[in-house]
Amino acid sequence: MRRFWWPEEREESGRFYHQNGYAVFSGVMLPFACDWINVQYRAVADEDFAPILNHDRKNQAIQDMVMRDRTVVWIIEYLTGFECAGCQTYFLFKEPGTRYANQAWSSHQDNSYPQAEPGAYLAVAISLCDQDAESGGLFVYPGTHKLGLLPFEPRVSYREAEGERPGNLCQVPPGYDKIDISLGKGDAIIFDGNLVHGSYANKSQK
Repeated sequence: MRRFWWPEEREESGRFYHQNGYAVFSGVMLPFACDWINVQYRAVADEDFAPILNHDRKNQAIQDMVMRDRTVVWIIEYLTGFECAGCQTYFLFKEPGTRYANQAWSSHQDNSYPQAEPGAYLAVAISLCDQDAESGGLFVYPGTHKLGLLPFEPRVSYREAEGERPGNLCQVPPGYDKIDISLGKGDAIIFDGNLVHGSYANKSQK
């Protein structure tokens, strides 16, 4: 695990991000920080382990450790050229044995919600434990961020009814391949708001 990148790695990550719409960084969050954040969120989780929105606004330590983390902010500003502002947090458990473990997000573009200018809206997904397709990880369609906002079917995307799939559903044009993303504890994927992506249900006991 590490929290620095050599100049040539930064340059390669920048090229990859602009070409594909996402980049993966290892060791963005140190293991002890992952464990501490997990404890903070589990302490306020309901019995369903439903998603939690903007808990950082109630927990100053979360805000300082995540929202103002120098590594996270530096990576965002390096990749986008924008000053980081207007952030929010969205915490997903996918706890085994709960209805949210079966939650799989539809193919969607995050920017279909705020509809910000191109490149100005992005997501930083930090994994607090090892994750892959079996345990509910993400998939992406590289290059789709260049298509602009696609037509979509609106979906409830926060604590939706059981059986419903969140994410404003959009159809990916032919010629774009789906890539599964596996992340280790403390790794992060940063992706453009127009990148089409989704996630799987957690079929594991992780």
